[in-house]
Amino acid sequence: MDVWTGGTHITPQYNLFHYDGTKWTGWSIPGEIWTILSFAPNDVWEGGNDGKIWHFDGKTWSQNFAYTSINAAIVTIVNIYGLNPNDLYAVGAVLYDPGEIQRGFILHYDGKGWTEMYKANIQSQFIRIRVEETGSAYVYGVRDDWTSGGDTLLAETRLLYQFRNGILRQIDTDSAKQGSGFVMVDEIQGNAYFVLNHDICRYASNNYMSSGAPPLQGNFVKLFSIGDPQFDGQIYGRSENDLFLNDYDGIAHWNGTDIKRLLTFSNNFTFIPTPAIFDKEVFFCVFDGLNNVNMVVRGRLTN
Repeated sequence: MDVWTGGTHITPQYNLFHYDGTKWTGWSIPGEIWTILSFAPNDVWEGGNDGKIWHFDGKTWSQNFAYTSINAAIVTIVNIYGLNPNDLYAVGAVLYDPGEIQRGFILHYDGKGWTEMYKANIQSQFIRIRVEETGSAYVYGVRDDWTSGGDTLLAETRLLYQFRNGILRQIDTDSAKQGSGFVMVDEIQGNAYFVLNHDICRYASNNYMSSGAPPLQGNFVKLFSIGDPQFDGQIYGRSENDLFLNDYDGIAHWNGTDIKRLLTFSNNFTFIPTPAIFDKEVFFCVFDGLNNVNMVVRGRLTN
């Protein structure tokens, strides 16, 4: 078993913890940790608020890459993801002062090194990327619109993009199509699944032009809806009939027909990042923002 969790310094000594199935071990590396991706006990990736990507070889954490941009005030690696260890993507945002100017970016790792694949020329933050076995990557991001002085946030728009052949194309916004509801993407069994409000969807875009050309226009296909009123737009799972749901005040499970509440927290101020899901077990890291408490929740299948 191989479970990692991290953040800011959770204890005075450590900002990373590892569970090997028997015990938890603390580690410390520079910066705040925003994303962790593990393929094996000797192949773990981490990115954070300093634009650096770190790698763990089973014995030592070492800096593998640093993304920089001229005149940047802050560079953040928000998410690292991939289906195999030699084909990884990382997304994040660069903040330029003054005026709260932000630019999203996409990085790619080919097994040898990281390169910049895309950098936005419009106000944007790229927050999550998921990859399909078809070769498409899908990005969730937001656009913050500020006053001219950069001191007041006027609006935040949630966005979905498809990234293929080096071209990024917007495929949905909650402002344009879904009101003020949820927009999110995740990957299950090599396919991308989208949350649009309470609807769980796939994106149908299977026919592509020649290499280097943009993908053909597709459309979202609704599979089913999540009726849980506490659902906050995050899904994770082993299949369409085995999904864990983030709720405002807990964790629930969808079996393809019914929703079962697994755990209820004492308040609605909880943050739950992507869990570690195994065949018979699941680990959720939970931050209780009201009480400033971090916890790890472990679940086991009972049959």
